[in-house]
Amino acid sequence: MGQSQCVDTQPGSGNYGSVTASSWSGCGASQMKSNYDRIAVRCACDDNSRGGRAVIPDSIIFDAQDGEDDDALEVEVFEFQSVNWRAHEVIPPGWARSALPVPKCFFLGGGDACCIEQLNAKVKTRRILVALPGWAVDKASARWLSRTTMEMRNVCKLTRYVPEPEQEFAFLEFEYPAGETLETLLESKGRLSESGAKSVCRDLLSCAVVNCISTPLRFRGLLDASSVFTTTAGTLSSIVPLGGLLSYKGIKACVTRLVESGADALLPPELARAIQRGNRMGVLHPGNASASDTYSVMATVLASMTNTAKQRPAAVLSNEATTKAMSQFANDLLRKALYKDPGFRLNCNEALSHPWLQAER
Repeated sequence: MGQSQCVDTQPGSGNYGSVTASSWSGCGASQMKSNYDRIAVRCACDDNSRGGRAVIPDSIIFDAQDGEDDDALEVEVFEFQSVNWRAHEVIPPGWARSALPVPKCFFLGGGDACCIEQLNAKVKTRRILVALPGWAVDKASARWLSRTTMEMRNVCKLTRYVPEPEQEFAFLEFEYPAGETLETLLESKGRLSESGAKSVCRDLLSCAVVNCISTPLRFRGLLDASSVFTTTAGTLSSIVPLGGLLSYKGIKACVTRLVESGADALLPPELARAIQRGNRMGVLHPGNASASDTYSVMATVLASMTNTAKQRPAAVLSNEATTKAMSQFANDLLRKALYKDPGFRLNCNEALSHPWLQAER
């Protein structure tokens, strides 16, 4: 059996189309492509330890994605030049394509996306349509999120999920997010002050806690400044949860694409390791997803404070000049929440209770 993994939260309630496996073993792939070897090499991270807290779960819950053996299949990295939206009849009557730009986070997995708007309406209502291969979308989570009547705090609403019967495409329709992305905010400011980063950190962690405990939704560690939208006051407006709606094969393809483009600096190391080893449950188990979300939140916060989005967190935290510019409490939290082994990493709740985030509330 492999190394023990920490389970940070209880699995979410509700029917998530999951199956149960009784052990952690039996998930390894045989031989992976060189892409994944590069992932493993590029995901070495910080060694700061918080102390042992490893738990092996009695059972592992994961999305079987119709039971197919993805590990034996060659990964397809998907890129579409253009989708004929009219031909697929996914633009509803009374709506039309808009010239409004599509935020780049909706292209996270590749694919195509467009903005649509309601015609002849007193108040313009806009939506984002995303097209992905049918195999790249997690059917259960997309179906659940599109049908839920729960108020998903700070999560960009998935208004429609349209899978094609022949599985060529799956279409996801989101509300057009309000505000500007954290990435855009950082481009204009250069970096956030420590107090501003603290506010964003509280918001992101609070959102992750709610989703990891009370719903089946996870962000799967695929969270960065381009998918975080802020208000004019700099507080969290919404998170686009596209990463959490990808299937295991979709996540593999997405991570491969990020590595190929050199945009993988903030990827949680355990996500990359699990993909490199073909460990499906290591990616999809709720406890592991929670640990990955903690990492991606804190890596995003660190990058926003230091303007280092293209550097691995370990390299940033090893720079003495950079860490001296931050308070002792900020340094302490970031190191403990960015530990490379998720079994020793602070979870979202523990991070929220840290003195850095509790001070000056």
